[in-house]
Amino acid sequence: MKEAINLNFVQDIFIKLAERQGIPLEELKSGWNKERETVEWFLNYKKPLQVQIDRDIELLLQQFMLHRQAMEAGDLVTASAALVRAGTFAGTLSDTFSKIYDECYKVLGDDKRFTWPEIPEDYKTPEHYDYTEPTGRIKPEGPPPKSVLAVGRKAIE
Repeated sequence: MKEAINLNFVQDIFIKLAERQGIPLEELKSGWNKERETVEWFLNYKKPLQVQIDRDIELLLQQFMLHRQAMEAGDLVTASAALVRAGTFAGTLSDTFSKIYDECYKVLGDDKRFTWPEIPEDYKTPEHYDYTEPTGRIKPEGPPPKSVLAVGRKAIE
């Protein structure tokens, strides 16, 4: 059986990175940068991320269950309204993951308080981390490899 997923550690990573730069937790919780007078932190640090996601998933699934019940009863108005609300909750979940994305790029360079070494073009994760590179749905950065372009040209000819 798979271990339960808990995304609270994602918040913890950003909190620890901020602490290393002397950024107080209160700034993350408010989302506000006093020096720059701008909103800069995207995630909600006032409550655990997993609690937020669990609640949104629960609300999303409730709407799909309501939709199914309404369809079985032939109530198309309630079924439609449930789908509208399901879309809203799906959007909330999507927004949460977009905020994680934004937070990653904030600490990777958008916020000059964080500095990182340059990643070499041919970088591979060292084997001692016992890490397997992701495959499948990951989209490569940059242009497609020349071998892909060659296959594409032959298909056009």
